[in-house]
Formats: sequence, C-alpha cells, structure tokens
Amino acid sequence: MAIPTQAQLFEEVDRRFAAEHPDAPQRLDPDDPNQQQWVQQWVEIRQQTLNEWTDYVFFEHFPDGHRLDPSNPEDAQLIEYWKDIQHQINTGEQGRWPWNSEPPPLPLSVTFLEADPVRRGFILTFSRPLVDLTEAERYLFGQDHPPVGVTIELLGATTVHLEPTIDSLQTMPEDVARRISEAGILYGD
Repeated sequence: MAIPTQAQLFEEVDRRFAAEHPDAPQRLDPDDPNQQQWVQQWVEIRQQTLNEWTDYVFFEHFPDGHRLDPSNPEDAQLIEYWKDIQHQINTGEQGRWPWNSEPPPLPLSVTFLEADPVRRGFILTFSRPLVDLTEAERYLFGQDHPPVGVTIELLGATTVHLEPTIDSLQTMPEDVARRISEAGILYGD
C-alpha cells in the first residue's frame, strides 16, 4: 500500500473545501486578513483529512489496533508509528519507518495476566504472536532461558503458562512482576 502524498492530501482538502464553501475565493491568501476565516476552515479540513488518512494507513498495517491512549505506556510505540505516518503524509518528508512496505513488528508486552484456574502458575497473554518460546523468555527474563526453578510453556500463539519463583520476579519487567504478585500465590520452591 502506498502512503498518500502531501500533494494528494492538499488536492483532497481543496476538493472538500470547495464543496463545503462554494462562495469562498478559489485561491486563498493566508496573508489577507479578509480571508482568515476561510484559511482557518481550510486548515481544519486539512487536519481532519490528515487524521482520517493517517488512521486508514495505520489500521491497514495494524488491523487489530485500538483507540490509542497517550496515558497508556503500552500504546507508546503505536503512537510513535501513528505520528510517523501523519508526519510523512503532512510534510512529504521521509519518516523513521517505510510505510509502503510491511509494518514494523508490534512491540511485545503482556496484555493480560491471570492465575491459572487449573494448576499452579499464571497464564500470560502477549500483545502479538510470539516467534517462539525463547522470545517470551527474553522478554520476561532478559535471557534465552528461564531462571532456575521457573517453568514456562507455550500454550498458543500469544499465550504462555508461567510458574515463576519469588526470586525470578526480580528479573522480570516491573509491571509484569507486580501483576503476578497481585494475581496469585507464589511458591518459594
């Protein structure tokens, strides 16, 4: 999918503006004080169109995406992607990522965590499919294998069963360790 160009954006904004304001001057002059109201309305249409087009490109690359929340740290990378798309469309400049090809992978995070209702341990659901169990181990422990005493098992493309030790919590991302501590009982053995 080709990312829209700045020229395409301006062409669409001009079309929408002319349709909404047929009595406006055909060519706007931002330095003319008598046209400030028209210029402001053109800018508002540009911003609305830019956001619509950015959303379209973003959701083409991330179809399982959701409404992004700037206060949610798990959305930080996705927000950077969205802003990069918007910048490229709006300015025509090269961005940090090439949106005409495959998107960069979603950042890995634990999106859901619960105590296993059947056996000891926890079920962790990740933000995207895992490449393999080693990817989960690297994310959770910073190494290609779990610490001594920890068991981890791949349950599905995005889900693992984890039986951590109390000591292993110190090597995990702080938010995951906290959620595990809040979700259930840990055993020292």
